[in-house]
Amino acid sequence: MLTDLFPGIQTPTAYLATCPLCGEAHAMQIYEGDIWRCISCNKTGDYDTLKDLMGDDLAILVDRLGKPRPPEGLIVVSEYVKPKTGNPAATGFGPLDRMLGGLAPGMLTVMTGKRGEGKSTLAGQMALHMVNDGRKVCFYSGELNAGTFRDWIVNQAAGPRHIEPFEDRFGETRYQVDQWIEQRILAWLGKKLILYDNAIVKSSERNSILERFAVAKQMYGCDVFVVDNLMTARISIDQERDFYRAQSNFVRDLTEFAIQHNSHVILIAHPRKSVGADLNDGIAGTGDITNLASNVIAVSKKKDAEWDSEVEVTKNRQYGTVGAIRFNFDAKTRRFLLVSGEQPDRLGWEDEI
Repeated sequence: MLTDLFPGIQTPTAYLATCPLCGEAHAMQIYEGDIWRCISCNKTGDYDTLKDLMGDDLAILVDRLGKPRPPEGLIVVSEYVKPKTGNPAATGFGPLDRMLGGLAPGMLTVMTGKRGEGKSTLAGQMALHMVNDGRKVCFYSGELNAGTFRDWIVNQAAGPRHIEPFEDRFGETRYQVDQWIEQRILAWLGKKLILYDNAIVKSSERNSILERFAVAKQMYGCDVFVVDNLMTARISIDQERDFYRAQSNFVRDLTEFAIQHNSHVILIAHPRKSVGADLNDGIAGTGDITNLASNVIAVSKKKDAEWDSEVEVTKNRQYGTVGAIRFNFDAKTRRFLLVSGEQPDRLGWEDEI
């Protein structure tokens, strides 16, 4: 009898809809202590026996059915099965990816730096690198309309071999992309780079950004999202003193969005005018913004140095590694170029011409 094999068991605590051994419905009974018995095929055993018979997946299923669920919000650490989160997105800048381990799903990266230091430019180049790596990216630009954004991203994608100089009506040298090349770039981008149209004005941009991001995830499969930038996102507030609190709530919503949609969110935020030694405390608004972030990256120009710019990782929650990476900036192509390290020299569209 069952009690002879396993003393102390009482009534079943759960049933399997179908016995995996004989196929009989509601015949396999689960008892406390990971004991099971099928009343149809008359087989009995414990967790290890069933694991040997059916493999890990079924054993884990029976293990869970045979135990009462813990209270909601409480996790038994030894029994927790870590969900598969997918591969981190590569920024395309080798030293940065090695430092951060890429941009992992379910996380928020805050990118900061003074106005005009290159935050948006770096984010655009990273987006192109991700598209080149097979990712799909959704971009909110609070400062650029659709036409300007497209010109900017096409210019970056073209690279040094496909940029042509011209003189504008004021005698300044500018750079443009040949129309045939532009069409090749746009065909390569396809539906892998999606732009949220900032011409659509709603009372609360905060809600519409998150709503449109969710649609971009569902419809286009985007898994990296860029908000450029926090100050231009129209967030409805009742009183001016609630402004920073509203910003903090928005960042919290972005963090939750990243977790719920198994995606990575990059948020561009300006620093306060007076920044002390700790750059993480220098983000405009409240300290909650960088507290919520998994990564914080600061972009800055350099004077009287052999390199033009630095990208400094000041917070790295996953691995803890921080430090500065040196770049030069090429105004012609609007690209950041690593002083030392690997980055793509050609994007995929060039292989198609």
